Amino acid sequence: MLSINPKKTKVMIFQKRAKKCTEESSFHRDSEIIEIVQNCTYVGTLISSMGNFSMVLDKFKRECPPRSFKS
Repeated sequence: MLSINPKKTKVMIFQKRAKKCTEESSFHRDSEIIEIVQNCTYVGTLISSMGNFSMVLDKFKRECPPRSFKS
């Protein structure tokens, strides 16, 4: 059987609008609740449940200074 660590495991529900998840939309593994998240980092890329990449662009703007090119 596949074993997972429920403390490190997260669930992301992809949807067009930002909605808070209700108690009915919870995930469980045995008796432990698995957290539902709105954003996560996967292979170094920030992913949003709404498919929005603005957080990725903001991160790039903060971390990558503009370059000056000589002509």
